[in-house]
Amino acid sequence: MNIFKYFSNNIGSLISIIISVALGVASVYLIFGIGGNFIKIIDRLSVEPIRNQSFYYDSSEHDSKLYIDKMYTELTNSDSVDYLFKGELNNSSMRTILGSIGSRVFGVSSQDLIKIIKAKDYEISEGRMPVNNDEIILNEDYAKANGYKVGEFIGNDVDDYESLTGKKKVTGFIKSNEIINYYINNDIKEDARNTGYIVIFNNEDGLNKIVEKYKNNIQAIDEKTYSGFVNSFNNSFKGLGIFIMIFFIILEWIVLGNLFYINMLSRKEELALMNALGRSKSSIILNLLKENFLVVVCAFILGAILGLFGTVVINEVYLKAHGQGIDIVNGRHLFYSSLLPIILGLTVIVPIKRFFRKVDLIEILEGR
Repeated sequence: MNIFKYFSNNIGSLISIIISVALGVASVYLIFGIGGNFIKIIDRLSVEPIRNQSFYYDSSEHDSKLYIDKMYTELTNSDSVDYLFKGELNNSSMRTILGSIGSRVFGVSSQDLIKIIKAKDYEISEGRMPVNNDEIILNEDYAKANGYKVGEFIGNDVDDYESLTGKKKVTGFIKSNEIINYYINNDIKEDARNTGYIVIFNNEDGLNKIVEKYKNNIQAIDEKTYSGFVNSFNNSFKGLGIFIMIFFIILEWIVLGNLFYINMLSRKEELALMNALGRSKSSIILNLLKENFLVVVCAFILGAILGLFGTVVINEVYLKAHGQGIDIVNGRHLFYSSLLPIILGLTVIVPIKRFFRKVDLIEILEGR
């Protein structure tokens, strides 16, 4: 029997199964696409800004200022350090599709900001450099996510939901993979809380030898301090995603297994007639397996198309406009979404055996 002709003749009764599997494939692709993008944003906010840049500041504990000053002297004379700037730490948050995530903001002098922009190879995509006190330049994706425009004022003095202290005027946007913002403070007081030094380095090991001496007496924002936490969070989030996927696949398998079974019940006269015409039960089962293989292949192709289309729509309608553009085609996410039809294809024998265990084809022909 030509399986393709047989499949096309039965497509009407199989279409509901194909659509159900396809929607499951598309859903898994979208879940991992959005979740993967969320992890990428966390990495840009928390890890990328400290790849080759650290911030060390006064912990406000006894003699902390003394240790900061000693550390500054060593950093100044270290070959591992390219740039060393006085700065103060502030905080904000970036709105994402899955909630707000903390974002670092540094206050520096206008002259030091020029050096930072050059050292980090930032590109000003809109507006101008901040020059005066309380002027701020934002990462353009951060600005899109929060809906900020050049020329407006931001900060908790004008918005109770903004964690950035004070009132800052946005003068421009910078384009960079790392999401970090800078404002001007030409009068940084050395004894102020959260005041310290921004370090741009070329040798992390050399820097860590200095930091290790003072780590118990200062506060640090660097890769050594934060990478473990970020990796732990990312792994937990990925684990949650895999748990959701497994739960989703089990749920879909139960539902679709019943759909396969109901489909065979609706075609029991057809299957009984095939048996009466000389086809053995094993031959009929093999035919059903081939048919269901074509079902899952068609469902995966349709689901992948729907997943890609859904990703494009979400990306164009929301994500790109909010500085969180997503990769449309992702091989890993396609692999994850293929697990549903693969598992269904490998286990479709379960509803088939259930059907033949409960249904007597001879009785059906006899009308019983």
